[in-house]
Amino acid sequence: MPNSISFNPFPNLIHKFNYNFDTDTLVNKVRETHHSAPDSMSMLEQGDAYSSVGQLQPHTWTETKDFCEWLNPVIDEVWDQYHFRKIKKWIGGSWYNVHLRDGETLEHPHAHVDIVASCYVKAPTGSGNILFRDPLEYHRTNTPITPEREIWYEVPVTTGDVLLFPGWLKHKTQPNYTDEERIVFTFNIISHNV
Repeated sequence: MPNSISFNPFPNLIHKFNYNFDTDTLVNKVRETHHSAPDSMSMLEQGDAYSSVGQLQPHTWTETKDFCEWLNPVIDEVWDQYHFRKIKKWIGGSWYNVHLRDGETLEHPHAHVDIVASCYVKAPTGSGNILFRDPLEYHRTNTPITPEREIWYEVPVTTGDVLLFPGWLKHKTQPNYTDEERIVFTFNIISHNV
């Protein structure tokens, strides 16, 4: 067989980092704010799950200040790897999702968002992973694959994992099959010309 070199000239879409969250403090804050906030209007949560989307902004909490400071250069690194223009960017919104037994988030993208940060504040063993839909699915269905099984890519997650990916990339979670809550903070990073 002739010698060959394989390479990918395109940027990686999914970037995984790890941060040492103060899990106990953040879990208590989520529980406290959930009881003081109205029920979520999110249609994406299914099963025993709830979301603060559209209500709370965890990136503004004093409890997440250190994490946001850590996240800023991480966003810059991924921004550069995506070859995005050097323009102003900021966290345009944030929320948390809580999944109890059988709770999950359904498939969706984040419209008008440059980068999504999915932050696993609490992810007990067996509480499910995140899944990303193959953006080339329509091209790959004409190849010898089984599209019903091979259009989703599973990324294992554990407490402290922080995933950054483009807002247009469709994703969902697996159901939580444990009796412990899975808590995920989501930060939307957006930009505009200065």
